[in-house]
Amino acid sequence: MKVTSSKKSTFWSQSAITPTKGKQSFAESFDLAQQQQSREQLHAMIDKVKVAGKRLKNKQTYANLQEYKKIIREYLTFILKNYYKIVKERNITQTTIYTRIEIIDKEIAELTIQLLSEQKENFDIVAKIDQIEGLLLDLYF
Repeated sequence: MKVTSSKKSTFWSQSAITPTKGKQSFAESFDLAQQQQSREQLHAMIDKVKVAGKRLKNKQTYANLQEYKKIIREYLTFILKNYYKIVKERNITQTTIYTRIEIIDKEIAELTIQLLSEQKENFDIVAKIDQIEGLLLDLYF
């Protein structure tokens, strides 16, 4: 039996494998889509914070307070997870470890500062209620 070698053709050409100038690679497209989804999720969370804040201003109930705290916690966790980077550095001559927070997206940081300043009145309400709860606990124990 005689074995002959044959050249197999591929389904794609070599030029299709190498990225061309002006076109995005899959990784770049994926990153862009992920950033877009992240921004949409961020704006939805901002809307939730504003709605919960208005609800707390209008009707200061324990349920509204808990919901507002939960939404703020989720928002800040999302921001810290996606738009800030924590860098830990150790000084060679000292045993001290320095922790630095780097802002990944300056626009998101500005948006967060603006949102938190808009919600200052609600934070004052939350702080006052927490202070009263703390005083009540002190009296109880």
